[in-house]
Amino acid sequence: MFGWNETAWTEPPEAAGDPPPCEDLLITGQGGFFNGMRVATQGGWRAVGELSAGDRLLTFDHGMQTVVDIQRDTLHLPSPPLDPADSPVLVPPGALFNPQRLWLMPEQGLLVESDTAEDALGDPFVVLPARLLAGLQGIAPARPADVVQITTIAFRQDEVIYCDGGLMAFCPHPEPIGAQRLRRGAGLYRLVAGRAAERIAARLRDHGAVSSVASDPRALPGIQEAPARPGRPERV
Repeated sequence: MFGWNETAWTEPPEAAGDPPPCEDLLITGQGGFFNGMRVATQGGWRAVGELSAGDRLLTFDHGMQTVVDIQRDTLHLPSPPLDPADSPVLVPPGALFNPQRLWLMPEQGLLVESDTAEDALGDPFVVLPARLLAGLQGIAPARPADVVQITTIAFRQDEVIYCDGGLMAFCPHPEPIGAQRLRRGAGLYRLVAGRAAERIAARLRDHGAVSSVASDPRALPGIQEAPARPGRPERV
């Protein structure tokens, strides 16, 4: 799927030494990763439950970047099940580039590439909540267990990282506690909600556009500092 942006490999400078703690900052939203989810790191594919601050992950726009904060939470899912819009999302085996089933939090942002988004918003790359993938290739809301472990990752700035199944996951930079910043439309990545998000997602579902949602992890030439650019995919 995704080709690298034209500005890829213009890495923002990182301070020497250990990354500073995110003091007085809060990772916001209802995203995060189930602990079994693997991500592309400098040392290869690793489960998020094994990561710690200081690890370096491969990002979509800025090469290898250092994790500055990790939050881990235990979620107790209510019974009866949640409303589908609030339920975890099951990606069945083979739906994308995943030999095994994957679980996503409903509001975990995913980067997609779409001509519909480019026509409407002027940018083909937008971030949609994972719950809007329901209906694509058998992806659906479901209940994984009574209790789940979630890991949330943060960098010095907003980043998008490579995950199992070829997904591209948005990791927002933590916001100051008490801040009331409207994130949508701000920063490098455009977060889309409401009718615009529904239209883009519907177009992806109607066309079974796996290549607009995920990329084959085998297309990556290796987990390294400056991977070659994969070819750009079709857009829907």
